[in-house]
Amino acid sequence: VSRAIPLRFAKKSFWLHNIVRSAARSRRSTEEKLMKKHIPLTILIILTLLFIWGQSVLPASTSASESSWVMDLTRPFLELFTGPGNVTDHLVRKLAHATEYFVLGCEVALWCRWKLKDRKKIFKFLVLLLFGLAVAFIDESIQFFSPGRSMEFLDMMIDLGGVTIAGLVFLAIPEKKN
Repeated sequence: VSRAIPLRFAKKSFWLHNIVRSAARSRRSTEEKLMKKHIPLTILIILTLLFIWGQSVLPASTSASESSWVMDLTRPFLELFTGPGNVTDHLVRKLAHATEYFVLGCEVALWCRWKLKDRKKIFKFLVLLLFGLAVAFIDESIQFFSPGRSMEFLDMMIDLGGVTIAGLVFLAIPEKKN
């Protein structure tokens, strides 16, 4: 008994085989493009983490001098919101926490959007919040061991607030469907 495939089925089979091969090739090229996006973003996230944790390692005196430099730089802008003479070192430090973590939150939210593209938005948001909480805890733990600094629960909540705002911004932006 011959098991030869009739010519008309062989042509259809060859045609179907080519479609499957081209779809697989297309999927690989899309994944390669995404990998090219992931690498720089992952490096940026690592650099942001190093910056955040590097600030926590600084002794209190060095941190205070950096804060006063930032306060002098931002005072004219901040006084538009607080009024003349109301910009304090405390305010600048807390805004720095929120800003650092907002930037980190945007980076990680974008990473989650690309890397976890098949997951629901709420899952990505929860991953972002857990990551932000872990980073904030490590940040405050580092400060506990830095001379003249302490671990502050309020700072952890401000850090988490920055990440949360970034996550909410990314939740509000619609994702492109492929």
